[in-house]
Amino acid sequence: MTAEELLEQYEKGERDFSGVDLTKASLEECRLNGINFSQAILRQVSMAFVELVNVNLEGADLTDIEVFDVSWRECNLQSANLERAILVESTLEDINLTKANLRFSCWGDTTHLINADLREAIWQDISDYPLRRNTIMPDGEVVTDEIELPDGSKIIP
Repeated sequence: MTAEELLEQYEKGERDFSGVDLTKASLEECRLNGINFSQAILRQVSMAFVELVNVNLEGADLTDIEVFDVSWRECNLQSANLERAILVESTLEDINLTKANLRFSCWGDTTHLINADLREAIWQDISDYPLRRNTIMPDGEVVTDEIELPDGSKIIP
């Protein structure tokens, strides 16, 4: 399936794209709210300026995905494979990343994890950690990062 075919079917009301193969597709400037991408193959997909709300990506293969300025809210990425994923200038809020593979992923300090659940996730060899607020780490610890301003005061992002 091509990105164009997916967007056309989505516009017609289709939401179940479980198991679809969109390898190397480009999804830009679109909203894919309420879509089911469970077990989908999204390897090397490029996403920019995309909104994903209430999206099911359970067990999806997102290896080598490149994400720029994407808003992820209330998404299920349980057991998803995000190995070598690049997630830049994005916000992941109320996200389930339990048992997800995040090895070698690159997050950047402009990416935010808010109310994310990473219990039992593979969180190794990460490049550029994201800012975290009320995030449950793989070991169960809840983490909120602070940013120190030039005047020495600290804020929570």
